[in-house]
Amino acid sequence: MAFSSIDRACVSILIVLACCVSARSETVSATLRSGDIKLDGKLDETAWVAAPAWSGFRYLVSVPGHSEPASTAFRVLYDSDAIYLGIRCDEPTMDRLVKDAGSVYANDEVELFIDPTGQGITYAQFAVDVNNRHAYGYRLEAGYIYGPPAEPFWESAVFEGPDFWSVEVKIPLAAFLYVHSADFSDAWKLNVARSRTSARELTSWSPLEKSFHEPAHWNRVSQLPRKSDRLDVMIPQMHAQVNQATSAGYLAELRLKLSATAASAGTFGLSISMGKQLLTNKQDWTIAAGSTEAILNGLTITELGKSNLTVQLARPDGSMVMRMTYPVRFDYQAVRFRFEEPFYRQSIIPGQQLDEIRGHVALQLPAEQLAGAVARFTFAGPGLAQPLKLEQPVGNQSATFTFPVKNLAEGKATLTCAVIDAKGQALAEQATEVQKLPSPKGSCIYVDRNLNLVIQGKPLFARTYMGPNYLVSHAVQEQQPQGPPCVKIWNYPHISVEVDRMNAEDARQAVKDIEPSSRVLERTRQAALAHRDDPSMFWYSLSDEPECREISPVYLRHQYNVLRETDPYHPVMIVTREPAKFVECADILSSHPYPGPTVDKAGYRVTGDLKPSHDQMWAILKAGEGKIVPWLTPQSFSYDFINAFAVYPTFEEFRCAVFAGLVGGMKGLMPYTYGDHLRSIDLRIGNPWIYETLAELEPLLIAPRIAAPTTVESSDHAVVAWVQAAEGKTLLVAVNLTGKPVSATIHCDALGKLQQLHGYRQKTDAAVSEGTVKLEMQPYGVQLLTNPPMATDKPTGEDVNAQIRAAYDQIVARGDLLYGKRHDIVVDSSSPAWRPLASAVSLTDGNRDGLGWRQVDGPVENPWVQLSFITFTPTFSKAKIFGDQLSNLRLEVWDRGQWRVAATAGQVSGHEADFTLDAPITTVKLRLVFPDSSNEHRAELYEVELYK
Repeated sequence: MAFSSIDRACVSILIVLACCVSARSETVSATLRSGDIKLDGKLDETAWVAAPAWSGFRYLVSVPGHSEPASTAFRVLYDSDAIYLGIRCDEPTMDRLVKDAGSVYANDEVELFIDPTGQGITYAQFAVDVNNRHAYGYRLEAGYIYGPPAEPFWESAVFEGPDFWSVEVKIPLAAFLYVHSADFSDAWKLNVARSRTSARELTSWSPLEKSFHEPAHWNRVSQLPRKSDRLDVMIPQMHAQVNQATSAGYLAELRLKLSATAASAGTFGLSISMGKQLLTNKQDWTIAAGSTEAILNGLTITELGKSNLTVQLARPDGSMVMRMTYPVRFDYQAVRFRFEEPFYRQSIIPGQQLDEIRGHVALQLPAEQLAGAVARFTFAGPGLAQPLKLEQPVGNQSATFTFPVKNLAEGKATLTCAVIDAKGQALAEQATEVQKLPSPKGSCIYVDRNLNLVIQGKPLFARTYMGPNYLVSHAVQEQQPQGPPCVKIWNYPHISVEVDRMNAEDARQAVKDIEPSSRVLERTRQAALAHRDDPSMFWYSLSDEPECREISPVYLRHQYNVLRETDPYHPVMIVTREPAKFVECADILSSHPYPGPTVDKAGYRVTGDLKPSHDQMWAILKAGEGKIVPWLTPQSFSYDFINAFAVYPTFEEFRCAVFAGLVGGMKGLMPYTYGDHLRSIDLRIGNPWIYETLAELEPLLIAPRIAAPTTVESSDHAVVAWVQAAEGKTLLVAVNLTGKPVSATIHCDALGKLQQLHGYRQKTDAAVSEGTVKLEMQPYGVQLLTNPPMATDKPTGEDVNAQIRAAYDQIVARGDLLYGKRHDIVVDSSSPAWRPLASAVSLTDGNRDGLGWRQVDGPVENPWVQLSFITFTPTFSKAKIFGDQLSNLRLEVWDRGQWRVAATAGQVSGHEADFTLDAPITTVKLRLVFPDSSNEHRAELYEVELYK
């Protein structure tokens, strides 16, 4: 992919940083702490008195009749380990302070918004109310979604005076758990906000517009410290599994995801407690560089449900590295059914010839109670003259069952298991349902034993897009591109039943471990009734990234059960990176590991870890015990709408992510998003190649995986590989997950009889010796090798790269004065809700039909888009404008302090308007006005090109 020079990138960075900070915002300096600070809320130490106070808080929400808000001021101190904030809240009506309204945010309180990176993309929110109660949140994507739920350790104290209340806050640098030390900036983004609930006042130190969560407008604080790189240890995920009930409580295990850098890796003392109960005390644990998983077994807990665990990591010398609380759910079921047949949803599918049901029950009961115990099964249902009974001995905390179902009629049957000890006493009893489905009126889609979607009796490897109509221009929609089977781009093959799209009040309740309201359950039921007979509908989308919205799996489980009950013919899908949380809420879990590529301060490309694309497929398979379908939702978009330095994945990166997922067990591909990716030349040209490849390999991809394992030897475990054999064909997929070349030695017994593997859509072959293949892998390289040869006449990956390079060369050859100046242009428009950073990129990227701007507010008379040129002043005599509703388009330029019409209604052909000016024009900004835009036909802008 073509990039600007490093020098220009460095200049651009300074420009963007200046543009990202509103002209209304300011930068102040923190003060080095001198002397001790006693956290009592009084702000009377010498250090506080010496530090400058920052005030001038503005209304966010003002009350009619109030001219000025109550005064608020704060000071900032720091030392090598922490930052300190002292906030004074003047209050003329102290007797009216709201202290007991429920949550922290419902009382009189102050909130601190802090981003040590200075970019405003991720940040932490600390809230303290007048009772000194805390609330904390970590936000991603400029505040749109929640980050991991762990709350770090931080301290505060509140003091109440005669006409004010004040707060002291100490935040250790270690509290910024998810910010690496290398990402700390010299100037942090910081805002202090106050909710004066008693007077209905919301005020902010930074100049905001609608919400406290506007990091683009926050002020900056300089001279703050950087976190030590020895503190770069994180626990982004933690899940619990209860394995057994005991006389003392429940035996459980914790599964922790750990990450560290080379500087922070080492041996730590790990302590975990639940309230006053110590689960593990200073257990030595080694955390290696990178991402690892740890399992802590044999923990005894006394309470079920959701609990906040306190986790501490300390080094051998006793120095604290991290202290945090993490909400973890402990669920327990004494008897758990596991079916081998029927495989999917305990449902006999129409047309399926099944002679018997069979499986086992896992018994999570004390081993001493199960000595000599038996499991008594009863199976009753329609078509059975009388209930069938079976008694089985319990061995290894398990018992098997088998029942004939030839006479079972359509409908629901009940299978009950009662566990009886050696004395004849009942230990536990559990029932479940098996159903024999009648033929549907519409489609019947289910999951087969190989975890393929089966649509109208045909298994397939799912290939689609998520968000198919988002950011799709009218020009692209008119092209109606055709995709391979199971790609329905314009009529997306799913129905959304997401609670946060139903009702705002219900969305707030969805974070609780409760049953949804009758309103939500009924709307979910009605959605299923309305679509279960639709032959074009494939699945239900229950939730998108619920872990990022803190949506409860208990809540979603109720919705899922309603969908299963109302429409047993279509599966349910959730997109999540935490499958262990939501494994009982869906039939398909699609993971969304986004590497978020950017350009760094030196102008070089930086891409995040692609290994999760592989690992998270295994995580889904493990969490679902081989019954939940693993899909992959890789990044097919750019974060340029919140980060001016964000770029799209390249063709190599995207291909690497997809085939890494395939090695891990991926059974469906659903990138986010169709439409936005068309703005990327790499993805626009490269994605069809990937989809065509998956379609051609589908017979191998839907076949049962071979039992022979594939082993790989490569430096830093950089390469993953998979060998598959079916229908007389053998396929080897090898993927280099890193951005550097790597050698790999791959072995699989299934290759033992072969001497040669042939490049599939690649020019390189590989010799096989005793089941072993040696490969040289390029950065993010993917090698596909088959025997016998396949698709020898198809374009190779090298051909795709050549086509991508030629497309960039063609764009450069046009001579457009604006191409590639994404960071040197600021975009404004009459639709302020549109994405200005993304528009600055899209309108000058050489792509003539990718959506850069759309009128979103309406009705608006003469909507406009403005381009301001920050570091250069173009002189042009021709302009090409690409968009929609261009017939009477006006081109205006800024001339001596006012707008002047340079041209109107150029030569319009389809989605292109050409302007030839009478004389060259030099300007610092131009504006495009769309008089023909209406609510029915809203204006769009794709590309602005200027020529000498």
